[in-house]
Amino acid sequence: MSWCASDAIRGSLERHFGVALAFQNCHRVAAFRPGAHGGETHTRFTSVRRSSPSQEMAMVFIYH
Repeated sequence: MSWCASDAIRGSLERHFGVALAFQNCHRVAAFRPGAHGGETHTRFTSVRRSSPSQEMAMVFIYH
């Protein structure tokens, strides 16, 4: 696995805001509470089925 600037930026944002970021198609992002990875909402957001049709740009904050 290679390191890139986007990994550092993502890590900095996650640590600063105390969230875990998840992406769809590189342009739609959601911020989840730490520990939500693998939960129902996170899994639904990151599923292939949900990622494919989302072609509009958006930022979604999900706090469940």
